[in-house]
Amino acid sequence: MPMKHRVATFFVAALAVAGCVPQAAPERLVKFTSLDSARGRPGEVEWLCVDNAGLVEWPADIASFVNLRRVTLRRNAIGSVPAAAGGMAKVTELDLGETGLQALPDGFGALPELRSLYLDGNALTALPASLGGAGRLQYVNLDRNQLSLWPEALNALGSLRWLRLNGNRLESLPPAVGSMVGLKRLYLADNRISELPPELAGLVQLTDLVLSRNPLRAVPDWIGDLASLERLNLDETQVVKLPDSITRLAGLKWVRMDRNNVPEEERARLRALMPDCFFVF
Repeated sequence: MPMKHRVATFFVAALAVAGCVPQAAPERLVKFTSLDSARGRPGEVEWLCVDNAGLVEWPADIASFVNLRRVTLRRNAIGSVPAAAGGMAKVTELDLGETGLQALPDGFGALPELRSLYLDGNALTALPASLGGAGRLQYVNLDRNQLSLWPEALNALGSLRWLRLNGNRLESLPPAVGSMVGLKRLYLADNRISELPPELAGLVQLTDLVLSRNPLRAVPDWIGDLASLERLNLDETQVVKLPDSITRLAGLKWVRMDRNNVPEEERARLRALMPDCFFVF
């Protein structure tokens, strides 16, 4: 493939996976963009979208919207979420990004239909164990919080496919991460991770692994066991060499190692080993 086509292919792929939302067509729901209009027709409200509306507390009206499926409260300084929020039985998507949250209530996971949860841009240091009860949850965005320990509640989410933990304070991953066998995309950029546990090799459905801007020193040999891996981001880490086992990843499309000071001989070796994989140095 000509170089210009390979570059174009790389950037198209990068854009496809860099977004913060799952790649799926949105549901066509009856949408209300103000609480006043929603209050007048509570039975019709399926999507309440009042982001950046100057709210300073959780809207108590939500309890009366019995057909609510999506809730978007992004960029409102609500600060906290009541335990009653767990009673939204039909909600499939909940966006509480950038709302000043420091904690979530213990009953928060009692959302039986929840598929997508956005908690990015808050000050969370932990997650309640009850979140593990959200058995249909597929997408969780915890970017830019203050998590220093891996939230154990995540390990119980058997339906989880896409997990974003960029911009936290994680120093390590627990062995239990290997139990998340259905995970397809794992984003861990901008943390403090220096080593990867061998249990991570159990994530055989993983297509995307982002480890950029971590003090990671080496990539273990078991990387070759991640049979579905397509994209590996090691940008701005201390990794300057990849193990030969990387050649077992027949579907690997691109690897980023830019700003890593990778020696020229290693660059040449990797390109010779995997001519169909696009390397960025």
